[in-house]
Amino acid sequence: MAILRPVAGVAMCVYNGAAYLQEQLDSIAAQTELPRRMAIVDDGSVDGSWELLQRWAPTAPFEVRLHRNTTNLGVVRNFERALALAGDDIDLVFLADQDDRWFADKLATFVDRFAADPGLCLLHSDAELIDSEGVSMGRRLFQALLVTDDERSQVAGGRAWRVYAKRNLVTGAACAFRRSLLEGALPFSPLWVHDEWLAFVAALTARVGLLDVPTMAYRLHRANTVGMPIPSWGWRLRTIAQAFFTPMAPRQILRAERLTQMVERAEHLGADAQAIAWIRAAAEHAQFRGHLPRNPLRRAIAVSHSWRRRDYHRWSNGKISMLHDLLIAT
Repeated sequence: MAILRPVAGVAMCVYNGAAYLQEQLDSIAAQTELPRRMAIVDDGSVDGSWELLQRWAPTAPFEVRLHRNTTNLGVVRNFERALALAGDDIDLVFLADQDDRWFADKLATFVDRFAADPGLCLLHSDAELIDSEGVSMGRRLFQALLVTDDERSQVAGGRAWRVYAKRNLVTGAACAFRRSLLEGALPFSPLWVHDEWLAFVAALTARVGLLDVPTMAYRLHRANTVGMPIPSWGWRLRTIAQAFFTPMAPRQILRAERLTQMVERAEHLGADAQAIAWIRAAAEHAQFRGHLPRNPLRRAIAVSHSWRRRDYHRWSNGKISMLHDLLIAT
């Protein structure tokens, strides 16, 4: 019996993206398998992006729905609006940034995986990194993110929530998900970026997949609204040094709040008790790091106890985080 192929739609948000927008739109229009529809929301661009969209939409080989916000909503709320505009007659939602370039078989590759695996809820792939001129940087997204074999194993084993309690791996521009995920994910939390939130909810309610092949070119440039910085050894050293010598209390308190919010959503959705307990423990660890004693001796005792429990390995960056908390006052 033939496997029914899920129907795909694309949701894109645009804000002053005229410099690279045409290339991205053309790459989506040139897919070997086309989406049923593309929903594009402009967040009040003033650089000609809206006019470009109006010219392009009638030429697209699929339905295009355009909307222009009268007030700037920001990235997360803008994507919420684009998802609503995409319609409820599609099975898969692809998120698209305004400045990347899809490989011709990206959509078909994802649809193949979803068609073959009904239990798969969200899938994200690797990407080739390109610079502002569209030239390959000779690196891939997962390399830049330093995705480990253990993290891959956790995702493959249905335990992506263990990874996400520590850090996010999913780049929205390189992912697609079943529209049914939105039933549990909406509304998005203002404390989370939309792709982090979607991936975490997917991991708690179904299964996430990781595709270790690039399906797009992910552009790194100075004007990115959301995304990772341009990776270089200099940037990494500066980032490590800055993270080590910067007091972490405010960041950890926010992290605890975010994780507590995810615990509440997980309980509401009836997620696995083991997953809920893991995330709650991660939130407690973040709360602990956010309120360390200022007295050096008391701080050393508290950190030592947490280290022996392996809390720093499970929910922080191991020895680096432990040494930071020992040496840097919060």
